[in-house]
Amino acid sequence: MLDANKPHGGRRRRRADAPLTPEAWIEAGTTILAEENVRGVQIPALCERLGVTKGSFYWHFGALGDLLRRLLEHWRRRATLDLIGRLSGTAMGGASILRALLVLPRRSRSRQAAALEASIRDWARRDAEAARAVREVDAVRLKFFEQMFRARGFDRTEATARAYLAYCVMMGDSVLHPTLAEAVPDQIYLETAVRVLGLAAEPGPAARP
Repeated sequence: MLDANKPHGGRRRRRADAPLTPEAWIEAGTTILAEENVRGVQIPALCERLGVTKGSFYWHFGALGDLLRRLLEHWRRRATLDLIGRLSGTAMGGASILRALLVLPRRSRSRQAAALEASIRDWARRDAEAARAVREVDAVRLKFFEQMFRARGFDRTEATARAYLAYCVMMGDSVLHPTLAEAVPDQIYLETAVRVLGLAAEPGPAARP
């Protein structure tokens, strides 16, 4: 077991007068969650990564469970609410928003986000609180997709079905694209998905969030 009070792996200890913020712990926990799984998010591992003692952790959190709840809240906000807020605040039409969402898994900077998503969904298989967070996120995302189709005149039943299909396409691509990157180029993938899903393309190049 690692000794949280000693440097390990060449890491330098932080000065005692340089306190960490709760956000620093959340970021460290998120990184471990993406790189490993929730079982890797332990107080000694967090302290070793950040170069502090356990006392620094307990300054902000009463127990590991408090941090884990904050990790779920952080994921929900950054991976869903913030993105929806940015897209909703643009003048982009439905087809352009759909492209912006579908292309997300194909961006190199999204690899960690995809790994984090996979870890959280695995966590949700065994933990009720994580499962509740995943259900809430899925409902919010589906509703946002549905709004695009409702705006194009589809009734609620059809809009929900197409929204679900669009969400399946995006989530499935996040899993398959790393191994099938050359099978379907980005532009062909995007145009085909928009056409099959029934959102007519707006004129001009696809906007990005």
